[in-house]
Amino acid sequence: MKIWVDCDNSPHVLYLKPFINIAMSNSFEAILTARATKEIVELCNYHELRAVFLGKATAKRKIAKVFNTVKRALVLYRKLKGRGIEFSISSSRSCAIASKLLNIPSFIIVDFEYADMVIYSKAKSYLVVPMVIPVERFRRKHICEDRLIRFDGFKEDFYLSGYSFVEKDLLGLGISWADGPIAVVRPEGGKAHYRTHKTSDVERELFDTFSKRKDVKFIFVPRDKDQYEDLTRTANGLHLDAVILSQAVDGPSLIKHSDLVFTGGGTMAREAAVMGTPSYTYFGGATCGVDEYFIRAGRLKVLRHSEDIHKIKWEKKTLETEKASNKETLVQDIWKRILVGAQRG
Repeated sequence: MKIWVDCDNSPHVLYLKPFINIAMSNSFEAILTARATKEIVELCNYHELRAVFLGKATAKRKIAKVFNTVKRALVLYRKLKGRGIEFSISSSRSCAIASKLLNIPSFIIVDFEYADMVIYSKAKSYLVVPMVIPVERFRRKHICEDRLIRFDGFKEDFYLSGYSFVEKDLLGLGISWADGPIAVVRPEGGKAHYRTHKTSDVERELFDTFSKRKDVKFIFVPRDKDQYEDLTRTANGLHLDAVILSQAVDGPSLIKHSDLVFTGGGTMAREAAVMGTPSYTYFGGATCGVDEYFIRAGRLKVLRHSEDIHKIKWEKKTLETEKASNKETLVQDIWKRILVGAQRG
């Protein structure tokens, strides 16, 4: 039996890999496709995942983004037609469309309920979602409750439980970890569908604050070549003591060994929150159910205004703040429920 897994964005590589592993351990053949961006290719190679790379980077403009989504879906459909696939697992709109064309069930992992879900609704995809997100928010998106696979945990638990972390000196960053605070920065996605002007405004003010922190070492994690070049110019202009990564590194290990994490997106902030590294998000859009949970638990801080930035605690992380995911059976439980859903169609 065959299943299909599609990685459409760099975080997908980490949280979809456990489903490839569990499928293979249950005598399934796992076919992996992935978008051909530099970061995704590097992550697949780093995690020794053999993928067929199809489709280039996403566009900035919405019309072009929709066109590229449909175009990639057709490419995926032609590539996988006649392969005898039972079902697909992804977080990809292109995969949902192609799965509908292939007449197979699609299972979509979602933890940001304010994303556009028209395609998932039309494709009658199953959504694998954290239980902390209220069901009503999916009903408003015309997602039937019988199409939800709700689980107790977070997508980061899929891979952080039992993760083999890399020692800090093996990350190859050439920095001193024992001096002042180490801050990881993942800027907003310039081509992401969730991008907002509010995020950009706060990011500029936050970077200006960074320039005043001479005691802090910053590690920037750009999303693509364009952002790498932009960050290089910004860091030089602000005279930041910064490392700007030119290639993918072991993200969870980087977060574990750092003292603070700032991001204009979502996944890295939630990774930090799960692991206990002080986490700050300056995403300017709607606050999703997962982030609401971490905010209530005091594991995620939101930076929306100048006064919020002034409240950042610039200090080394203590061992007492570290947490660990203990959801070792979570993927197994979800896998069983996916198999039930696949039988239903």
